[in-house]
Amino acid sequence: MTAAIQTSEHLVTVPGGNVFVKRWTPETLSSESPIILLHDSLGSVAQWRDFPERLSQKLSRSVIAYDRLGFGQSSSRTELPSVDFISEEANLYFPALKEALSIERYILLGHSVGGGMALNIAATDTDCEALVSIAAQAFVKEVTLRGIAQAKTVFDKPEQMAKLEKWHGSKAP
Repeated sequence: MTAAIQTSEHLVTVPGGNVFVKRWTPETLSSESPIILLHDSLGSVAQWRDFPERLSQKLSRSVIAYDRLGFGQSSSRTELPSVDFISEEANLYFPALKEALSIERYILLGHSVGGGMALNIAATDTDCEALVSIAAQAFVKEVTLRGIAQAKTVFDKPEQMAKLEKWHGSKAP
């Protein structure tokens, strides 16, 4: 029999707006330390699909995912992210989120750019017990720059932008 998972959703105020947070919690916890998910470049909580619930169930831990500013159900950004957006997540936004959620100890799981953010957070916060990084970009490579140029061309097409709007609403353009 599969254990029931309770979910909760709310907005947390961080510098620049509100971020959408979703938590999955099993009936019985193996640890009080949640696993916090950091999404990829164009990701959102919804794009994790059933992964957080399954992870919570398998590990008997709370799992928390949040949409960064400008993504998913979070507030729009008032300006484009700076070139230091990865370290800004670690030094500005994540600490505000951690404080608002009263998180003491935790595990990070980051995908792609979220993996880079997770590495930055873990490097400076001794409350991070463990880190899982999936395909993190640690530095800019020529292949990455080519991929960004190709993505700009692809997202010039309205049908591609419509795909992003599905997840991020009017924040996509």
